[in-house]
Amino acid sequence: MNQNNPTPIFNIAKNQKLTIGGIERTGFVLSYGQLKDLSTNKTSVDAIYAAIGKTFPNINSGFWWSSCQNSATGAVLLYGGAFFNRSLKTASNSVLVGFDL
Repeated sequence: MNQNNPTPIFNIAKNQKLTIGGIERTGFVLSYGQLKDLSTNKTSVDAIYAAIGKTFPNINSGFWWSSCQNSATGAVLLYGGAFFNRSLKTASNSVLVGFDL
């Protein structure tokens, strides 16, 4: 990825900010492995979010981009709990933004 001209999915994540302990953190697009872990452990993740009064997105429904590229124009995405190689990283699929804590 060219840091000076990231693709739109990376811009979406990069534009998200989270401040913890006075430190501002910039968002990132989750990797294939991170999405897979969240999908596999969705019940546990949902329970953790519910305990803090939040709702975790239903990542086993719809399209979710990963940061793993399969070509110059394509990335791996999670769809319905399974992974697919897709092109068009500029398409308007969902980006689940992660933050380095």
